[in-house]
Amino acid sequence: MPNNDEILAVRNIPPKERGNRGYFPSNKVENRIAEYESQIERDFYLLLDHAPDVETFQHQPFKISFKDKNGKSHSYTPDCYVRFDNGIELLVEIKDNETFHKIMRLVENPSKELSKEEKQLIFNKEKWESAKIWAEQKGYYFVILTESEVRTPRMLNIWFSFGASKAKNGKYMKPLQKLIDQEGTTFNELCQIISKFFKVAIGKASQILCYAIYYGYVFVDTFNTKLLSEKTIIRKKYSKYDIPFQPLWQVIDSKIDEKFEITDKPSTKRINLKRNIKLKKTSRIDSIIEEKLEIISIFNDQPSYKREKVWRENFKKRYGVSYITAYRWTKNFEDYGLEGLKSKQHKKGRKSPYDQQALDFLEKARKEWLKPNGTINSAYEILEDIWKHPTIKLPGISMLKKFIYRHSTYSDRIIKRYGKTRSKTWLTPSLKRFSGAIMPMQVLQFDNTSFDVFIADKRFRKSIGTPNLTAAIDCYTRMITGFELSINPSSKLSVLETLAQSILVKDDYLKNYEKIVNKDTTWDIHGFPVLILVDNGMDYRAIDLKQFCLKYNIILEFAPIKKPRYKAIIETWFKTLTKSLKNEKIPGYRPQLKERIDNPDLKPEEYAVLTIQEINKLLFSWILDTYHIRNQYHDKVPAPQIKLENAQFGYTSIFLPMPREPPINEEEIDYMLLDCLNHFTRILTNDGVQWEYLFYNNDELANIYHRIGDGKRFTIIQDKRDIRNLWVEDENGKPIEVGLGRGWASAIAEIYGTYPIHASVWIKEIQSLTQGNRERITPFQFRMRKARHKRMEIYNQASKMKKKRQRREKERIDENDIKKTRKKVKTIGKQKIETKTKTKTSEIKQSPKKKKRLLSDDVEVLPFDEKRRV
Repeated sequence: MPNNDEILAVRNIPPKERGNRGYFPSNKVENRIAEYESQIERDFYLLLDHAPDVETFQHQPFKISFKDKNGKSHSYTPDCYVRFDNGIELLVEIKDNETFHKIMRLVENPSKELSKEEKQLIFNKEKWESAKIWAEQKGYYFVILTESEVRTPRMLNIWFSFGASKAKNGKYMKPLQKLIDQEGTTFNELCQIISKFFKVAIGKASQILCYAIYYGYVFVDTFNTKLLSEKTIIRKKYSKYDIPFQPLWQVIDSKIDEKFEITDKPSTKRINLKRNIKLKKTSRIDSIIEEKLEIISIFNDQPSYKREKVWRENFKKRYGVSYITAYRWTKNFEDYGLEGLKSKQHKKGRKSPYDQQALDFLEKARKEWLKPNGTINSAYEILEDIWKHPTIKLPGISMLKKFIYRHSTYSDRIIKRYGKTRSKTWLTPSLKRFSGAIMPMQVLQFDNTSFDVFIADKRFRKSIGTPNLTAAIDCYTRMITGFELSINPSSKLSVLETLAQSILVKDDYLKNYEKIVNKDTTWDIHGFPVLILVDNGMDYRAIDLKQFCLKYNIILEFAPIKKPRYKAIIETWFKTLTKSLKNEKIPGYRPQLKERIDNPDLKPEEYAVLTIQEINKLLFSWILDTYHIRNQYHDKVPAPQIKLENAQFGYTSIFLPMPREPPINEEEIDYMLLDCLNHFTRILTNDGVQWEYLFYNNDELANIYHRIGDGKRFTIIQDKRDIRNLWVEDENGKPIEVGLGRGWASAIAEIYGTYPIHASVWIKEIQSLTQGNRERITPFQFRMRKARHKRMEIYNQASKMKKKRQRREKERIDENDIKKTRKKVKTIGKQKIETKTKTKTSEIKQSPKKKKRLLSDDVEVLPFDEKRRV
């Protein structure tokens, strides 16, 4: 048996066109992240992460090799491995209901002519049989769970309280026990009591109660069977040894029916010898027969003359079986034995007049009807040609219609009616039913697009192209939680800043734009989301975004590639924004490509007069004072602001818990802002840390070097919008702000002054500077480039920046200057960055072994191509 502590994922889940994949953070996984490739798997992880009896679980745990019937080698990887605290170990395969039932239907009634897709579905049976045999040899149990077994009331109640479970509410748990009545209190009544006792809002009271329900500080008798509602009874916990939840392995075992038996061979499951545990070996039918036998024995213990009316009523109340039913069970058992106690449900209804041969003929006719040009008449003609049954007459066309309707799935009928292309809108989730959000800040959808307005530069008021917009929307209220409009292309930085803006309180944003919004305008949506849904772009698959979500316990989910309808809410908002820009007749509005092709003389970029800052103000005003207070979709749903207020003030049937609170302390906010920047590692040397020929150092970093020594790697945090902004995490993980050290710092300061230097600009300049100089740059080469720099300055002054590219570069630098992260960070790294004066060589101790330098110490000015010079 393998060592359970070393079970890791053996397969990476790639982006695909079907099913949502994502990262589920959990402390029960080896690397704290469990990957899933469908939403059903994610919901199963919710059950595992919550269950107290689950020790650990792992996605894609083993690669099982086997051979098919033809002797060809294959491999199969189960979806999940689970180990419980009582020693039980499971290998789990998770399937949706439609796929599983389709596989079982094909296995039970195989036809001679199978499509490629049907053959792949039937091949799953061989995979599962091989996995079952392999698991039995290792001492595991192999089970198949479908959507019906995963998405239970228990899972939905966990999803309802999952966001509140991440909040810090431990201090409320002891006083909460005193507020619950002896006989129990309903959910809404207890929320009102908590709100008055702790003097908190009703949303916070609901969050406290959901926290207590999730961790079992209170009892909910119907946690496994019914959804939480305003009338759910909450009882107090009398002893710390009381178990508030049924063990998950018992729930799974009770839900596994005989339909999951893959092979007819007798079970040879081996119980884990580490602990002496007896599992439930009887099937579901055997357990029902045992219950009937117990009731029959109790019924026969009472003599017939003593079975009076009062006894019959008490018998029915106690065992849930009437006198007549118990008498019938006893009679059947005396006449037929155990066979008489078996259910006759499978014999219910009229027996089919067709045998297997006739059903095969009807199935061929049904497949003819499923073809794009197939009709009932053409299918019936095929049936007439192939019908050669010796005893059964040819059925009529009406019987064929009934057979087609009964044996065709909903997706088959939709594809037949609308075709494969149009049927996608029917067979995939729509705007209203996909989000899965039942409260504010539970599910956020992210996306970026090109903003359909041409912007102008400040100086000449000429077009410099269109900006890029990154936005996040709350799926429950449809309120915009954050947005980033920038000339810079969309990147992980814009995504992380939008996410941070969605989480933090937005009072600072309102102060910046208080002149263009109404006095009573609010933007009260904030807090940590439970899940964010994104696409598969490089900016969303960045490691920094994954680490951010892992640190703050956020589920990161990716929609299928080339399927924008899976993010229908944010996509619809983009269309609403475009329509609003067109209706307001903003100068420089960019129409659709078709309209521009029809009107070749249409040149909207010539009418561009608004700068990026002015467009930001207009967009901010439209979102807060137009979109949030009016339903733009005309679907009879309250406006986003009204729906948020209903949730906050308890105007819903069940009081909804508020989201997990955002950081309020300035230091915590600074840490979050630093988490949005670029992270990488560098080796600490005597000269500090190096990035692209730049050295960063200060006294504190030098002390760390002398204390630890050479060769130690440290995490570097860099603001790509200005390479002067850099932090180094010390041994305790605390960021230290570090300035530019010796070497090229004075040259950068002289050329750029106080303007920010973008990382991409710097890298391009370094590439052009070092091109053809493999060893080092000589002072003569440096002098020639300096002279060229002065000549280009004269050319630029003469041209007065008439080129669109230069104007756009100037506006980008100005935007980066406004959005400097060092202006936001207040408490971390208070050391100022000196750019105008050169760091003295004596302040930084040099290593005894001098390394080769690219430039000599007496070089003061670094030449750059003037196309980057402003």
